[in-house]
Amino acid sequence: MEKDSYYYYQIGIQYLERGEIEQAIINLEKSISLKNHFKTYQILHECYMKVGKDEQSYHYIYLAYCENPRNDKVAFLYAKALFQKKDIVASKKIVNEILERNTSYLP
Repeated sequence: MEKDSYYYYQIGIQYLERGEIEQAIINLEKSISLKNHFKTYQILHECYMKVGKDEQSYHYIYLAYCENPRNDKVAFLYAKALFQKKDIVASKKIVNEILERNTSYLP
C-alpha cells in the first residue's frame, strides 16, 4: 500500500499530540513533499514555534496564508507573525480583512 500525504499528516499530528515535535516535523514535511496543503503548513508553523525556530515558523505560516488567505485562523496567525516582524501595516490590513468577513472572530 502506497502511503500518501494524508497518511504522513496523520502520523505527524499523532507525534505532535504526544509532544514529540521533531518527529511531528519530519512526518509533516514528508506530507507536504507529496502534496501541499495549507493546514499542514499551519501545523508546521506551530511546531517550529514550539522549538524556537522562528524563521522556519514564519516561512510555513506565509505558505499557509498563500495557499488559503481566507482561512481566518491562518490569516490571524500570519498577521501575528507580521506584527512580530514589525510589519504593522500589513498585519493590520489582514486583521481588517478577517473582521470584514467574520465580525465575530474572537482572537
